Amino acid sequence: MIGWRRQYGDIVRDRLQAGDVRGLFDLGIRWLGTALGGAQPRVGPALGTLVVTYRCDLRCRVCQLPQRAAARRRAGEVELDTPALTGVLTDMRAIGTAGVGLSGGEPMLRDDVEALLAHGSRIGLHMHLNSDGFR
Repeated sequence: MIGWRRQYGDIVRDRLQAGDVRGLFDLGIRWLGTALGGAQPRVGPALGTLVVTYRCDLRCRVCQLPQRAAARRRAGEVELDTPALTGVLTDMRAIGTAGVGLSGGEPMLRDDVEALLAHGSRIGLHMHLNSDGFR
């Protein structure tokens, strides 16, 4: 099936295991709206990615994120704090996003990554972590 991602199956499985047939039906309608919406989707995203940091503990030759993170800090940019990021997750849930991946750089460099994952799960998001796995 075109456009099907493993995470969609995980979300369907979790909803079925929880006995949330109504929620599963609502998700199906939302996903159908996204699929039929073309360039202008009629609903919020089914899955989202939240970049929580540009910092990284690796220096891969193909990636420029560590240098970009340093340039951002020199320019005075700061990462969003925990309340701001939990607010973004809450907003994503409010527009109907079913699942969110925390990404970066390396999200495990944040001290609050577990709190962010817990908050997302608590409000009903299917959460996953995109990590280099070193931590």
